[in-house]
Amino acid sequence: DEVYRVLSGIMMKSDKKVLINELNEKKKMLEMKIQSLEKHENMIENNLKKLRDDVTSVINASKK
Repeated sequence: DEVYRVLSGIMMKSDKKVLINELNEKKKMLEMKIQSLEKHENMIENNLKKLRDDVTSVINASKK
């Protein structure tokens, strides 16, 4: 099978196995980035919740 890849707007003939390996590597890297971003998102959400609770407790304490 002939496969082509696009490089800077130019289609170039490429080896199918090499191209599949490159795409699989790219997919693995993107999955790792997604996992890292999800971890960061969870950490930020937890910090936000803690800060919200702290602010709420300070406001409630000042009302008493």
